[in-house]
Amino acid sequence: MAWASSPGAGGVKQGKVRNGKGAKKSKNKFKNGAARDIDAELRSKRALLTKRIDFVPAKRKENGDVVAMRLGAGANGSPSGGAAKPGQCREEDFQEIDAPLYPQTRLKKLLEWQKVTKIGPGLLNLGNTCFCNSILQCLAYTPPLANFCLNNTHSKRVPGGRPLKLKFDALAAMERHVVQVFSEKKSTLKPSAFTGALSKIGSKLRIGRQEDAHEFLRLVMEGMHLADLGAVRFDSSPYSRHAQTGVMHGIFGGHL
Repeated sequence: MAWASSPGAGGVKQGKVRNGKGAKKSKNKFKNGAARDIDAELRSKRALLTKRIDFVPAKRKENGDVVAMRLGAGANGSPSGGAAKPGQCREEDFQEIDAPLYPQTRLKKLLEWQKVTKIGPGLLNLGNTCFCNSILQCLAYTPPLANFCLNNTHSKRVPGGRPLKLKFDALAAMERHVVQVFSEKKSTLKPSAFTGALSKIGSKLRIGRQEDAHEFLRLVMEGMHLADLGAVRFDSSPYSRHAQTGVMHGIFGGHL
């Protein structure tokens, strides 16, 4: 079904053209003969922004240790205070860790590009792998992550290249990929390290099938986080507050 429009004497006329059969139209004038002011209508809906949002408790207990705040808008639109429910923590109780896994002083040195480089090669589509390629390109040109990988920081923390107890070391793969991107002389590159390990990155990912880019990003980020914790021999829960002081949370920090 297509839409057709034409200027009229009193405003705009619109009608539906149903599959081109006889150009059947149903006229519909806007109120007062003028186009609706969409911006004005949206501004009138601002009350929706002040509605209360309740965050449900985490299904896994360890996630409850991260952040499970209950927010509510007061009379002036500001979040209401009050004691947190069991298993939840208030924003003011979200304290910094005395001994972070990756100190902020080191993290700040990664924030800006350490040297100017040429744009790297494009990534070949190996069979509906555009979801993978787009995410890898975004991550490879994220300055803190690129600097971390170009310095071979992860591999230096794993003496002798000993394998971590993981199905797939996503951070090692990302490190090799970024180094190759900024050193490759050819115009294209095969991201085989990731496309060949899709089922290890996510149990439901398959080569040759169109997958969701956001899901792939989330899985790769989690894999790099677990690899980072393994490299520093962190044995506690990867969802604990202390685990969030690793380099991946330092670069991409935040909570969904």
